[in-house]
Amino acid sequence: MANTAPVSIVKRQDQNRLMVERMLYVRNALDWLMCEGYTVLSVHIETRNPLIQIQSCKQCERLQGATKIRRNGSTGRETVMASLINFCQVEWVVR
Repeated sequence: MANTAPVSIVKRQDQNRLMVERMLYVRNALDWLMCEGYTVLSVHIETRNPLIQIQSCKQCERLQGATKIRRNGSTGRETVMASLINFCQVEWVVR
């Protein structure tokens, strides 16, 4: 039997499934980050890889991040670092 649901309902269900999947990725990444002592500042799940922003600290070096952006901010030169944890992009700012 073929799926007879209207296209808009199927797309909505697919989108909802993606959001739930991303939320699970974020939950697992947050659990790991908190257990390791990192401070989470914000979470965005709208993108393909959810974005988690953490507070910069000495132990961020353990994440082996790559430079994403270098810019001159109000407090001087800033480097946004990024690392991938459980399909989530984790970012922090080094000043």
